Amino acid sequence: MKKEKKISDDDLKKIAVKFSALGEIMRLKILRVLMGGERTVGGISEDVGATQTNVSRHLRRLTEAGVVSARKEGLFAYYSICDRKLKTLCEIVCSDD
Repeated sequence: MKKEKKISDDDLKKIAVKFSALGEIMRLKILRVLMGGERTVGGISEDVGATQTNVSRHLRRLTEAGVVSARKEGLFAYYSICDRKLKTLCEIVCSDD
């Protein structure tokens, strides 16, 4: 029988921060867009039907939680999902099981 790994208090804090960041529907919409590849704030705004200011605020929270990362190219920042397990997590939560 395989022994389960004990989750440390630090790991629990990281998990809580990520789940807290995922607890907002607009952030989930943004992540759904980013699952298709990296995008700018303007592109994300168009896809989710929100202002760039609103999307930027949510992207900041997702970035602070370690879910999303950004890279600068010229005048633009391109956002992408940096935690690839996120798609699997969403699929598990949305399954009918």
